[in-house]
Amino acid sequence: MTARLLCTALACLVLSPRAPIAAQGLDELVAAGRYEEAAVSLQDASPEEARAGAMRIFNHAYVNGYQRNRFVDAVRGFVAAKQVPRLEERDLRMLDFWHGMALYTSLQVPASNALSVDEAVAVLEEAEALLIASGDYPRRANLPDIVADVETLLEMSGRARTRD
Repeated sequence: MTARLLCTALACLVLSPRAPIAAQGLDELVAAGRYEEAAVSLQDASPEEARAGAMRIFNHAYVNGYQRNRFVDAVRGFVAAKQVPRLEERDLRMLDFWHGMALYTSLQVPASNALSVDEAVAVLEEAEALLIASGDYPRRANLPDIVADVETLLEMSGRARTRD
């Protein structure tokens, strides 16, 4: 049985010698929070490998950034994942949603009080654009209410965007 497993593993290495090394390298970059480098490492990946890699980046940024209120790290990961080529539109909408939510939610934590009004408005405007771009991705989230909250905050700042 051990010989059969060894032969199967060797056959995999002969057929695709870079796959295990590339995956290990990507995992190491992601685990180290080196999201931008991880995204660059996927430039020549197949669409399936690119999607899997982008989701690794997203998952790490979500768990270690968003869920821990470390929104700068979350945004870095979400932006890096969006830079991976050959992602499908549905994946980009999902990444836009969480990127927008990270920006919006970041303004609700005490550390965001260090932002000037102009900086906070810029963050809100970017969050609004990303949430709108996410389209129908967030089926369970009440996106119109979230966008309305963002727009209310923008109106309160006196800097509401004009729409065409």
